[in-house]
Amino acid sequence: MSRSLYAKHFEANELNLVLPKTNVQKDIERIIAAVLGGIKNGKITRELNDHADQLIAMGAECVVLGCTDLPLILKSEQVKYPLYSSTAILADAMVREAKE
Repeated sequence: MSRSLYAKHFEANELNLVLPKTNVQKDIERIIAAVLGGIKNGKITRELNDHADQLIAMGAECVVLGCTDLPLILKSEQVKYPLYSSTAILADAMVREAKE
């Protein structure tokens, strides 16, 4: 969850980037490891949902799931704010590029 990955693109478009606190980042890494290990239960989903809710409470207007594994457990239908999958966005951008 490096600030540098998205920061320049957000700043170029005058968007504020809200990142999870260090302890939450470590917990999200644990959640990712669990998903990679085949665990996709309600407890893991609730934990990720809680962390996403915290970002909204910190002032974020949306949440970007920047890891390819996170959209496997948290879907936009489960939250009340915009939720974006970086994987889906990348795939859409690749298709647009290929069509040009």
